[in-house]
Amino acid sequence: MENLISLDMLYKELARKGVDLGKGDPYNRLRYYTKIGWLPHMIRKRSENAEIAGHYPTWVVDTIVEIEKLKNKGLSNIEISRLISKENKVKSVKSIILSQDIRNHFVAYLILFLVIFVVLVELNLVPINKQTKNIGSLEGQNLPHYIYSSGVSFIPKGSKKVSVTSKTINSTDRVYITFKSDYSPATRYWVSELKSDTGFTVELDSPVIENADFYWWISK
Repeated sequence: MENLISLDMLYKELARKGVDLGKGDPYNRLRYYTKIGWLPHMIRKRSENAEIAGHYPTWVVDTIVEIEKLKNKGLSNIEISRLISKENKVKSVKSIILSQDIRNHFVAYLILFLVIFVVLVELNLVPINKQTKNIGSLEGQNLPHYIYSSGVSFIPKGSKKVSVTSKTINSTDRVYITFKSDYSPATRYWVSELKSDTGFTVELDSPVIENADFYWWISK
């Protein structure tokens, strides 16, 4: 989740920067800015005193300061809208990326592990059965699961799922996924529609803003 600032702290920060939201309730000014697309919608969450309060992304402070500067220069609402909309898109993407830092570090270690694993497989240092019939001969033995198929794919920009083809897969197999790139704003992924001799589908809970690459492998 991106960094947020409460309404009270927002008002104080704007006052410190010399921004006057006019007479009356300053919240009305913020609502107007939101209505015309200059600000994102307010988020309601619990504050430190356990009360439900309105919050905005922290970058809203700089956006409001910029709005007031543009207004003082005599720019029209249309001109301001063109400038603010471009800046807000950049700030929103940056906030999403920064909020994923911890998760990205974790994913980076997973990717490194998988890359090393793939290299060891290519050097034949890790036993892998690539034929389904060979795996069947291991039934009843106390052995770990063997990977018999793997690959890479990606979920296209603007989509939230992709189908992966595998002619050797069985409906009872296990499919593992590890993303090697960010898949925000999605927060969860899963495997669905696993069909024998056909393949499987990887789904996210939200469309990605850029192509999201991932590794996949199948085991019994």
